[in-house]
Amino acid sequence: MPSAEIFQTGVVAAALICLTLYPKHELFFEKLAQEKGNKRDGLMDPVECVLSLVEKIRNQGTASIDAVQEDLCARTVRAFLAHMRGDPEIFEGRVNNTMKRYWFKRMIQGVDLDAYVQRARRKKKIADKSNL
Repeated sequence: MPSAEIFQTGVVAAALICLTLYPKHELFFEKLAQEKGNKRDGLMDPVECVLSLVEKIRNQGTASIDAVQEDLCARTVRAFLAHMRGDPEIFEGRVNNTMKRYWFKRMIQGVDLDAYVQRARRKKKIADKSNL
């Protein structure tokens, strides 16, 4: 069973968005649940970026702050996209540029969440329902 400490509100929200838009790419969240992030030569893979961020939030005691969870969601979506596009297990033999975008020196930046939420809402045919 996935750890509740890892699957905070922001990570769960990101999983809902990402798996709505890319339903066959659950590997990122499986690795996250198993805490299988990687570090190499001072760089972090996308899974490790999220694990590090969750640990930082836990250590700072800021998990109950809505803005922190929204930021966690945005960064988790970005990590998911980086993983999906550049994971060597998924895309063997990809060109170096793709692989460079897979490893991060600093904490990963978030996406524009509104755009991804709107895409997910359109895909689920609930874009016009304002009370959700």
